[in-house]
Amino acid sequence: MLLTVIESLIGLGEVVLLPLDVLKIKRQTNPEAFRGRGIFKIVADEGFGLYRGWGWTMARNFPGSFAVSWTNLQYMTKQTS
Repeated sequence: MLLTVIESLIGLGEVVLLPLDVLKIKRQTNPEAFRGRGIFKIVADEGFGLYRGWGWTMARNFPGSFAVSWTNLQYMTKQTS
């Protein structure tokens, strides 16, 4: 059970990577907005706006990671019994 909780916390840690996902989505939906701007300029312009949606991401990741980890734990326990 402890391993399941730890893996769920790791799922919360994925919020650190959220700005990369936001930049990817913005690039896919509006590539013209990125023309002639370097990564440092984009990050400076966007600031903490790159973390928009972090609460919903955490709300999704924690139970999702918990469910996957719990299912794997149950499966492995049955396989070794």
